[in-house]
Amino acid sequence: MITGSNNPIRNIVSDELFQSLLAHNLLNLRVLRDIEIQQRYAELRKEGLSAIEAIDKIQSEYGYLQPDTVRKIVYNSKIKNLS
Repeated sequence: MITGSNNPIRNIVSDELFQSLLAHNLLNLRVLRDIEIQQRYAELRKEGLSAIEAIDKIQSEYGYLQPDTVRKIVYNSKIKNLS
């Protein structure tokens, strides 16, 4: 989950700037969560998990999200361009 030490947009902003933006509530936490999920999906696929297995694992890590929601996040190309 999003914390000051976990910067999912490290390639865009420094950790220090990320922490400052987060502290001032200037970031959209849903979009950051979605970026984290896409990054996690890419990691799991590189580890050899199938798409279905990766989505199932992410869904278990984010238990409040439905599998369809995870699929939509994973395949959302607008977010992929940010990560």
